[in-house]
Amino acid sequence: MNELSAPRRSRAPLFLAGGLGTVLAGAAAAVLLLGGGTGGTAVPTATPDGPVAPGEPVLMSAGQVLTRASHAAGARPALNPKPGQYLYFASKSHQQGLSAGTGQQAPEPFDTTRQIWLSVSGKNAGLIDQKSGGDRIHEWLCDGRSLPEGQKKEKLVAFDPAHPPTGCANEPAHLPNLPVTAATALKWLYDHSQGGNPPDVQAFTTVGDTIRERYIAPRSLAALFAAAAKLPGTKVYRDVPTLAGGKGIAVGQTFNGLRQELIFDPKTFQLIGERQVRDFDTSFRPKGGKTAGTSFTPEPGTREGEVVYASAETAFGLVDEPGTTP
Repeated sequence: MNELSAPRRSRAPLFLAGGLGTVLAGAAAAVLLLGGGTGGTAVPTATPDGPVAPGEPVLMSAGQVLTRASHAAGARPALNPKPGQYLYFASKSHQQGLSAGTGQQAPEPFDTTRQIWLSVSGKNAGLIDQKSGGDRIHEWLCDGRSLPEGQKKEKLVAFDPAHPPTGCANEPAHLPNLPVTAATALKWLYDHSQGGNPPDVQAFTTVGDTIRERYIAPRSLAALFAAAAKLPGTKVYRDVPTLAGGKGIAVGQTFNGLRQELIFDPKTFQLIGERQVRDFDTSFRPKGGKTAGTSFTPEPGTREGEVVYASAETAFGLVDEPGTTP
């Protein structure tokens, strides 16, 4: 999804598997990572769940990382967003060009900075201010509004601080009714996943899709991570470089040449990023789905370990008016 042509809700990559034989959709949000061409170091060794002592090496299973992430999410203080308020997100991302063999023109890699104000209820116009390369988008977000005959949508959403559009039906930026237990969240992930991937792959992708540029209450966020701990095909990758110069620990799932990662702080287990990495490992064979069990052949010119997409949430808060910052 091109960030410049489709800025309204998604902060997904320009291509998520284009030409890689799958339809992975989306990822997660947080404070980020740019892999510099390295996929991190796989860590198959497990240790007991519990606090990590200073200097203790982080060696654990994917399920244990996600369980600790669940505990960390559940311990965060809860916000109380009101319907008329806005959730503010600032983010950065880095995008590689389209993969070889797609039949589309491959742009140069580019970086994007983005500020977005999303209506808590979805009923008020949101606002986006995004810069990518030399281009800028600065407009109101008002999906679902009926257009007067002969009037173009671009004119309706052009930014005018004194005249925001009305009658919007955007996606709510706050989802108050998500499950609060691992079992119900696991069922919810499978029931609410959309895409052509096998169910186990789509469920892992849906974790990121659900929390990206949204506020999820601590109990529900904890439940989503606890449910993700039960999904098959995940591995741990440590020493994942971050944009700030630090290292994260990632949980990734690889399918058809692309590894989707959620990255966590190795000490606090707070979510700090997401990325997609070329990974030619074919050991995970998910069940079900149209593409399950198909063989994978790397495309000419692609390189294993290449970071295809990375994003970082640099600021977040609750505000009363779009265009203001916390």
